[in-house]
Amino acid sequence: MSFGAIATGISLPLKQAVKTSVDFDGAMRRAATIAGATGDEFDKLKQTALDLGASTTKSAQEVAVAMSEMAAKGYDVNQIIAAMPGVIAAAEASGEDLALTADTVSSAINAFGLEAKDASRVADILAQSANDTAAGIADLQYAFKYAAGPAAQLGYSIEQVTAAVGIMVDAGLAGEQAGTSLRAALIRLVDPPKKAANTLKALGVQVKDQNNEMKPLSQIIGELSKAMDGYTDSQKASALAAIFGTEAVSGMMALVAAGPEKIDAMTKSLENSAGASAKAAKKMMGGLGGAIEQ
Repeated sequence: MSFGAIATGISLPLKQAVKTSVDFDGAMRRAATIAGATGDEFDKLKQTALDLGASTTKSAQEVAVAMSEMAAKGYDVNQIIAAMPGVIAAAEASGEDLALTADTVSSAINAFGLEAKDASRVADILAQSANDTAAGIADLQYAFKYAAGPAAQLGYSIEQVTAAVGIMVDAGLAGEQAGTSLRAALIRLVDPPKKAANTLKALGVQVKDQNNEMKPLSQIIGELSKAMDGYTDSQKASALAAIFGTEAVSGMMALVAAGPEKIDAMTKSLENSAGASAKAAKKMMGGLGGAIEQ
């Protein structure tokens, strides 16, 4: 009976250890396969996951799964290795799932034409957005899904888009609603239908500059606000609906209510967010709880 109890005490943790090892190996091989890694590259990828699992609050298994997410977005081994510290910092700072964070960061990098080395910059923007607004990583993931592509094609930066989304989320919109509102608004500004064009003309608002490039979103909002000075809330809603359409009007009303100064201030805060994710992660993981997690 004694030996049986000892054997049970040994076998259960051993089984769990073996399962953990098998799961980690499977996740690593999936990431390596998707990324097209060679034998040496697989070893580099695996060692990076083990090192990050030891030096951060995330486990090597979580890192391996996040690597698979990034590989699925087209990142090669070196790009994944370069991006992972920033991705982990964003996840630690926000408390979000690492795989979700990896998907959000990698999608943003792709959409805005950035590089894998910019993962830390994106992570800082995500962390600063969480500090400044109610928009978390899940909100921004949905928003980027809908709005990042059109916005980037028009020359808008990730900071400008994130600021707009944050203001919309603060006004009560979900991330998905903010993203669809911003996308619909930008599409209508690029090629306004007749009613929208007539309303813009009546207000005396030009959305493009003398070089036929889109003006900054805060400038467009500022010109609209100035042109509608003296309008009742109902009149403003009617004019904005005519310009942006019913799908986008709630989000654009939130931006007009905020005003260009707040949009610019939020954008500036995000542009100066270097180190925000590391600082937030350190703060969140401090104390006894963080020590136990580590």
